Amino acid sequence: MPFDQIRGVNTHQELWAIEQIKRSELIRYWMDRGVRFSSAQTVHMDLNITIGSGTFIGSSVHLLSGTRIGTECTIHPFTIIDNSSIGDAATVHPHSVIRNATIGAHSNVGPFAHIQEESTIGNNCSIGNFVETKRVSIGDNTKAKHLSYLGDAQIGSNVNIGAGTITCNYDGTKKHITHIKDNVFI
Repeated sequence: MPFDQIRGVNTHQELWAIEQIKRSELIRYWMDRGVRFSSAQTVHMDLNITIGSGTFIGSSVHLLSGTRIGTECTIHPFTIIDNSSIGDAATVHPHSVIRNATIGAHSNVGPFAHIQEESTIGNNCSIGNFVETKRVSIGDNTKAKHLSYLGDAQIGSNVNIGAGTITCNYDGTKKHITHIKDNVFI
């Protein structure tokens, strides 16, 4: 049995050494399956994730527990993806945070997007700079390119959300669902 598999951990330095060994094993595992890394030594990934072949992972990306990334995706630097699903051929631009959400195939997210819990982004969508979503469902081919908050909403397909749009649906007592139908331009 190799020494690295039976090491004891009694100090922070020993813990750091073990983490580096395990991180190297994980990186090699995913490289063997067709995943490319920009700066592999800077990537943090938990054990229970999946990454499809042909995917590129940028530097300082964090892939946290339960994350599933499809094939041919691009995950740009300084992105955090936590317990989320990224569809095939999707691109997540730098400094985006995706938590407990689903991103459809061929969609673009970010930079600086914040996709929060219970958000479902359809296929071929564009969720751009400084767009935040929370408990929202967005249909296919919809765009929200910049500076918007979309929360507690159901947004249809082929919708264009203009800059500065905010779904305001709290009446002081409870939140209501905002409905935006297909083919709407806001």
